[in-house]
Amino acid sequence: MVKQALRGRSPAESDVIHAVWKEIGGELVEEFVVPTIPGQLSRARQIDGVFATDGPCQWLPARTPLALRGRDVVVCQAKAGQLDLGVLGQTLFAAELIQREHAPRSLRLIAAAVHPNPLIERLLESYRPFGRHIEHRTYPNLRFGRSSGATAPPAMRQALVSALHNEVGGLLIAPGARRGRADFRNVRVATSDEPLRHTDPDAIILPARRHAQAGATTAAEVAADEPVILVYACTDLYMTAMGRAVFGGQIAQCLLGHAHVTSVLRYGTDNAVLRELIERLPHVVLPPE
Repeated sequence: MVKQALRGRSPAESDVIHAVWKEIGGELVEEFVVPTIPGQLSRARQIDGVFATDGPCQWLPARTPLALRGRDVVVCQAKAGQLDLGVLGQTLFAAELIQREHAPRSLRLIAAAVHPNPLIERLLESYRPFGRHIEHRTYPNLRFGRSSGATAPPAMRQALVSALHNEVGGLLIAPGARRGRADFRNVRVATSDEPLRHTDPDAIILPARRHAQAGATTAAEVAADEPVILVYACTDLYMTAMGRAVFGGQIAQCLLGHAHVTSVLRYGTDNAVLRELIERLPHVVLPPE
């Protein structure tokens, strides 16, 4: 029971955090709580692992408050599966919240997972949002666990996507109520022949085409200069979906050879603090306030 009280909510993700801890040491708090909306505890976010590396090697109970001002801090988000865009977003925006709330002396970002993702690793070699370098770690010897994330229920996702489609027109390519592994695999960039599935969208809109709808397994070749809208939807503005929008657009531009892509993020409930952070990245379009 004592050991469980120290751990995060997901034992598999906690194992990933501990693999990082073995490498870097310091004081570790899992599920470290950082506020977003003042006075609203339900809107606080929990970071998988926060390390104060200028302190002793010590494992503190989950959600323990820890003084971080003026200290050497590592923010780590974990994925008990493959390294993906969502965990990059969690890492990036968790670090920005820590910087805003605690003003550490130094801040290091680590996105950790069980399995690697070569495409993401290539992206992180050159892409540094907010000027921050995100390190990546993978531990294939650890157990594969169920992924967590902030996605919209199917009805809400479809409503958000449909509303955007009505605004911009064009060809909407989207799944039905259930997402599938084959979604967007056949929507390919002509210059690279790579699928836009790599960008992990909830829908794709080709606004220059005739107004219509097609299923997510539809085949479509997209010229490098054809406008593409990558649509991301979530119930609450949250760091997972923010990361998919931020990094998905960059993958399309930097690695898939697409010159005219826009990431659009739609959600049911706003969060002014997180919105302020993502608004600093101009290639992600948010709904009007």
